[in-house]
Amino acid sequence: MLGKLDGITERLRKEGILVYPSLLKEASASTRIEGTRASFTDILEYEVQPSLFRPEHEVREISNYVWAARNGFSRLKEEPLSQRLLKELHRDLLRDVRGRYRSPGNYRTLQVHIGNGEVSSAHYVPPPAQHVIPLMSEWEKYLHGETGQHPLLKCAVLHAQFELIHPFFDGNGRIGRLLISFYLAHSEILKHPVLVLSEWLEARRMEYYDSLRLISSKGDWEHWIAMFLKGVREQSVRRISIAQKQLELYSDYRDMLQSKTRSAKALGALDSVFESVMVSAKSLSAAIGVSEVWALKIIKKLEACGVLKETGVRQRRKVFVCGELLRLLES
Repeated sequence: MLGKLDGITERLRKEGILVYPSLLKEASASTRIEGTRASFTDILEYEVQPSLFRPEHEVREISNYVWAARNGFSRLKEEPLSQRLLKELHRDLLRDVRGRYRSPGNYRTLQVHIGNGEVSSAHYVPPPAQHVIPLMSEWEKYLHGETGQHPLLKCAVLHAQFELIHPFFDGNGRIGRLLISFYLAHSEILKHPVLVLSEWLEARRMEYYDSLRLISSKGDWEHWIAMFLKGVREQSVRRISIAQKQLELYSDYRDMLQSKTRSAKALGALDSVFESVMVSAKSLSAAIGVSEVWALKIIKKLEACGVLKETGVRQRRKVFVCGELLRLLES
């Protein structure tokens, strides 16, 4: 099923439809698992006009996740997945947000526990700090070792081990879920972050946490691995369906614009809309290389054709959204 998802993702890219919205979806779901309340729509608006969003720190956590992911995927083209890379991405993740004073890019040096209150009543107590470096060294050996395991099984084990070691003071969950996308790319199973597994895990948050704790408390790997594989399968089916509908919607819009406007710039703007979902005159002008005045004229053409509509949010610069695409991505 992942092979089919990878194939249709390549079709999207060939049609000019980028996978950025999927990455935003993954980022928003992963950060919400950690308690951030910002939504997918919030991060879309923030990407268009960051200075006008409040509370900014919540969407900035999502934006940092996106930056770390893009940086990581770019780096994976030149170097292998490693502890060093995860540390660098951890610095990206915590830049100017909660946790920025908790040793970004460095392993923890103190004992921590998961849950409120005293250690004695904690939900989970990770290994002592002095064990983190040797445990992560073993983790990296397993990452690159020839185990004969199917890559999906190995991915499930790597994620669980990372979460249980809990190597950083903060951001372990987000880095651990980012690791899933990185390992699938590292294994050449899924080249782009389009699975959006965090969305599936968010809906089952307590089962997700409990299945990881069962590994520590009872050595029960079966429950977590079964959950992980089920999530991959169900989310693959879901994302394939969404990608197919994206292709259909994009094709319908292109045909309509070609017949109504015959404008090459309008078609180029459509590509930008399918990458960002929301646009302003400023963001579109930068994307397609025209002035803001011309960008606004193109937006008005897309609005007249029913591709875009004004969001209605009172902002200094008007923001326009592709409503059908947004509903599809949020369905």
